[in-house]
Amino acid sequence: MNLPDPARSRAVLIGAAHYRALEDLPAVAANLTRLAALLRDPEVWGLPEANVAVVAEPDSPAAALDEIRRAAAGADDTLLVYYAGHGLLDGNDDLLLALPETDVRRPYTAIRFDDLRVQVRGAHRHSAKVIILDCCYSARAIAGGMGPAGTDADDLKRHAAVDGTYLMAAAAETKVAVAPPGETYTAFTGELITVLENGIEGSPDLISVDQIFWQIRGELEAKGRPRPEQGTRNEGATIVLSRNRARRRRGPAAVPAPVAPVGLPASNAALIAEVRRRRSDTRGGPPIGAPQRGDSADDLLRMAGAFKPDQEVAGLVVRLDDGEAATVLDGAASRPLPEIQGILDLLLTIEADTKVDLLLRRVAAGSPQRTVELAAALAETDAVRSAALLNYAVAVAAGGRPHWVIDLVAGLSRRGMKDAADTVVAEAVARLRGADAAEVADALREAGREAESARLYAAALPEIARRTPQQVALVAADLMDHRFTDAALELVDRAARESSTAAARAQLLGALIGGPALATLRWSLVATLGGSLDRASLLELADLLGEHGSDPVEIYIAAAVPAPITAFLDLLEDILDKGRLRDAFRLVDWAATARPGEDLADVALWFPAPYRAGLLRRLLAGAATVPPATMVTFYLGVRVTDHDLAEAIEREWAGRSPAELLGLAAELARHGEIRRAGLLLRDSFDAGAFAELAGVDGATLITGLQGEPALDGLVTTLAVHQLKAGGSADWALADLPPEVIDGVAGAVDNQVLATYLIARPASEIVTVLEAVARTGSTAKLSRLLGRLAGGGVDLVAALLIEMHRAGRPDLRLEFVDRFRSVASKADAAAVASRIRLADVEDSSSSLLLGSLWLPARESADPVAMAVADFLHGVRLRGEAWRYPIDAAVLRAVAEEGLLAPDETCLLVWQWAILPRRERIVFTTTEARPWRGSAVAYRDIRNASVDRGDLRVLSSWGPVTWTLNSAFLAPELRDVLLALRDVVRKTGV
Repeated sequence: MNLPDPARSRAVLIGAAHYRALEDLPAVAANLTRLAALLRDPEVWGLPEANVAVVAEPDSPAAALDEIRRAAAGADDTLLVYYAGHGLLDGNDDLLLALPETDVRRPYTAIRFDDLRVQVRGAHRHSAKVIILDCCYSARAIAGGMGPAGTDADDLKRHAAVDGTYLMAAAAETKVAVAPPGETYTAFTGELITVLENGIEGSPDLISVDQIFWQIRGELEAKGRPRPEQGTRNEGATIVLSRNRARRRRGPAAVPAPVAPVGLPASNAALIAEVRRRRSDTRGGPPIGAPQRGDSADDLLRMAGAFKPDQEVAGLVVRLDDGEAATVLDGAASRPLPEIQGILDLLLTIEADTKVDLLLRRVAAGSPQRTVELAAALAETDAVRSAALLNYAVAVAAGGRPHWVIDLVAGLSRRGMKDAADTVVAEAVARLRGADAAEVADALREAGREAESARLYAAALPEIARRTPQQVALVAADLMDHRFTDAALELVDRAARESSTAAARAQLLGALIGGPALATLRWSLVATLGGSLDRASLLELADLLGEHGSDPVEIYIAAAVPAPITAFLDLLEDILDKGRLRDAFRLVDWAATARPGEDLADVALWFPAPYRAGLLRRLLAGAATVPPATMVTFYLGVRVTDHDLAEAIEREWAGRSPAELLGLAAELARHGEIRRAGLLLRDSFDAGAFAELAGVDGATLITGLQGEPALDGLVTTLAVHQLKAGGSADWALADLPPEVIDGVAGAVDNQVLATYLIARPASEIVTVLEAVARTGSTAKLSRLLGRLAGGGVDLVAALLIEMHRAGRPDLRLEFVDRFRSVASKADAAAVASRIRLADVEDSSSSLLLGSLWLPARESADPVAMAVADFLHGVRLRGEAWRYPIDAAVLRAVAEEGLLAPDETCLLVWQWAILPRRERIVFTTTEARPWRGSAVAYRDIRNASVDRGDLRVLSSWGPVTWTLNSAFLAPELRDVLLALRDVVRKTGV
């Protein structure tokens, strides 16, 4: 931390001591004079005189705000704004800073704190900003947007806060600051002046605003005066305001040597002997009820720890067991800090770690102030033991002394030990529970540490639940803000169970009115109460909510959500009996959108005569927005018993949009009400409504309406829309009448129809093709077959097989012709192979192959076709030529004696180029290497690899191919074994 540059910093001191309509505050004048002098003092801050503006008794808000604006414009480093005077609250509970001419009936005669904040925000965005308010209700400024990030439920207030700002307020939001009669300064500013004049003992050379705040707070609390509050944004707590004058005064202090009590043995040996003697004399303990002696062995050990020289204390404890050493260190723990440090240093020097730990524990069991002093001293040389000391102190505090945690945090904060204070808080959060956790959480919350306080509140829910409804709501909001949602919900539930009366529950619900977080908690509580209270208690609670301006209907709804329809009707009857028509209407509105269709039918049929017409109108109006399934169930439920109501529902349907009608028709069709669905759409159907069909189950509608010939046109339109929109495939075009299929095929693009059909079974595709062919539209059929021909080998083969089984040679021949016009020779061979494997005896394979593909003798041989299909798809390393093979390659292998002139070569595999060509030729029946014996596929029994060679066991004996290739041998073995399996599977 560095002291802000005085030349680049500004201070504005505003004060009003005399008032026309308010009580005078004479001490304010002294506040301004002394603070200005201290801020200019080189031993404090050293601001130039021109950089300190004193605005005493301003005659208007503008006079003060203009001075702040000028200071903000010149403050590149730090800006300090101080106000002392009366603090007031306007009708919106916003803070006003009173001036001499301020009239409480005219709020505009005072400085509105929001206006002051705006001027402060005008300072350079990287400058530090400190606001000090010594007035009543000054912490209202913190609540209004200067608080720590995350403390306000109102995002707007957080947005209005000033980054890099520290705000110090003399009094809480609801407290009055004190100007003690007869004292020179006001209570808060007096302590501020004391800190600037005298510094803070035990703190560094520079002291921050946060250290100043904690010092002031401690002094004011000790005097029983209002406790100040603080708020900070970002790094505001680290802003330095003053040099520490206490460090400048520090010098060697003479510490009088302690006087040992009479009777304390001079040497450690004599002391130990006396302790042993006293323990021997008192062995067995005093009689029950006898008075305790003051000269016991333990008393002697404690005196030794308290009065012997530090080196003798260290020498003594290392000679004792841990129990007796702890007693000695009990006495040592109360000695002056330098002496405790002396004992500690000696124990560390001789590496008596156990005794060091005992000493730290005994100090931690004493006062928090002594613990903080030693922790601060150790922090500079032994951070580990400093942290251990604080952990021990928190452990002691967790044993029923929660205020010690608060004292520890305050003491460390005053010394600028923020990290250590954070560690203490974290340890407290981990250890404290119940009432202790609640007490510390309250203190942390007031100090602006809401994240830690929320964790502690979560550990003290039973205690917090017994607080007032307003306090419960505040804690619950904090828990929600810090994502302790489950704890917040449990707290509200516990508080409701602690509230034994309807009035208490109503107060709790009233306290949970606020932002979204509280709304969540409120609705959870409403749901709990609605589901657990009997009807009489429920109505009583609703009465109280209405009297306090809350909405009672929400509690009715909460009770109705889990209730069966009979209980809901009983509740509605009670509300009507009380004459609460508006509440009844709203409950019916809710039921129309939240209850299932069966329940709506029961509600409609139940409505009593005096209210029937009006309630039915409300029910129908609300039901107009429900999903089609609920509305149709409602309609079907009342149609049997209340014809008039059913007609009213049908009339309501007549005014709906085409898209809504489609949804209703689909739902009617799903319930088997085909005729009703058709009539609903017949006269009001609009094809353009399909653009709004999102969410409507068009497939169900198509399926439901397809049995009515009079509605074929509607079904055709629906099917066309489903195809164009890529809708649900839970319907089959093939199931529709041929006329509808043809209409659909003519209305959609061939690509759209083909995309749909390719995903359907082959039998459905052929049915659609037959329907299109039946109309005689040759061009349409040809285009569709062309699209399907590009659907892949599996689809083409499946369709040819299905066409054969369906007895449609005309379709099959035309489809083959379309396929051959777009297919490769390899794909044609693959399709032909699949047809033969399916044992379909027709001319498809010959038509596919013909003179342009395999020779006739091979195309008629299923084994040859299967071999050709396999070899065409096999993946090989090296270089490969596949059928049909280039003529030059065929001549080369023929010259090498690997191929006869009348043989069909399916594959040539070559892996070595010049100067030596190493090739294997695969025919329809056998494999031939460039050297070695040929092997027929049907004769292969097994094949294995021996280093770089391949050994083939055939029906005629073993054959060895010398390959000299570690990669070729295994790959060739796998190909030969696969060909053996293909031939065995396909051959006769």
